[in-house]
Amino acid sequence: MNSLPETLVRFRSDLEEAIGREQASRKAGRARRLTLGVAFATVAGAAIALGLLSALPGNGPSVVERASAALNPRGNTILHTKIAIRWSLKDGSVESSVLEEWQQRRRPYAHRVIRGAVEARRTRRVETASRGFDDATYTSSLYDPSTNTIYIRGPRGPGALRSAPRFCAIEGVATRRQLQTCAYPFFAPGPRPGTVRVTSLTRLNDQPPFRYRVAHRIVSTNEARRISASLGTTGPIPEYHRQRILDLLKQKDAVVDGRVRIAGRHAIRLVWNPGRSVYLVDADTYDPIRFRTTTDRGTQTIRFLVYETLAVNARTRALLSLRAQHPGARVNRDSRAFRAASLRLFPHG
Repeated sequence: MNSLPETLVRFRSDLEEAIGREQASRKAGRARRLTLGVAFATVAGAAIALGLLSALPGNGPSVVERASAALNPRGNTILHTKIAIRWSLKDGSVESSVLEEWQQRRRPYAHRVIRGAVEARRTRRVETASRGFDDATYTSSLYDPSTNTIYIRGPRGPGALRSAPRFCAIEGVATRRQLQTCAYPFFAPGPRPGTVRVTSLTRLNDQPPFRYRVAHRIVSTNEARRISASLGTTGPIPEYHRQRILDLLKQKDAVVDGRVRIAGRHAIRLVWNPGRSVYLVDADTYDPIRFRTTTDRGTQTIRFLVYETLAVNARTRALLSLRAQHPGARVNRDSRAFRAASLRLFPHG
């Protein structure tokens, strides 16, 4: 048998050594990948347990960010919500109410609300609406079913400083009459020429029943006009219960606490304050499902019965208008009649 040329013998030897190194490298690579995979699984498991994967970079928007975006939809739409509110108070009593709203997300920010509260085994229903974004365009209205009348207040003239009856300026904890009839802040002549007295309202606590304080300060005429101009709305009027949840979602202690199934829907659970506040969102859309919070007063549970965005068209615009919803109702634009109707329809503020 003829022997191979020396050059081919050296080539075969070099090739066998290269193949050996490649096989050793592959075995080491598989070992490294296995070790890294086990390590990543351990870290990921811990992250899931702590709810941290919702905030890891590279995963896109977190659960908290998606939940916030769902509560504050953008675009030219109408947000329609209906919530059931139940207070289980520490004295054993229960308070129940239903709140349904249609809110236009762009100017003129038209807004209609139906409030239903159970009082002495009877449901009291109150319907209000508003539209506009500054003193020159803002109007508010309410519907009294007992008289089939729509009461309308506003708008004010452009550039006018808001004024109010004298009793609105009494300082101290606000009375029911002040809360129902006075629009804060408002303005009156100051103690010296070129000055204006600005009377404002400040909320003193964060949970119902709310308490407010009336106070005033003296500013220059130019400053008063700047304050008046700043009263124009730059976005939809915040709905209180959604805003509470949005404020919680901004806090850094929000924890994603796994998934649950509720009313046939897969939901993600978020918690704050060691479980005293719990929020459930749809696992696919991040729309709100239920919010529960415990305070010194008791436990409040809010269920979102309806949560949807509607396209703006002639049919949906009618949902924002009291006159469209009650075409046979009388219309009263007298401001004194509006205040009287407010006191009658909102006896508890």
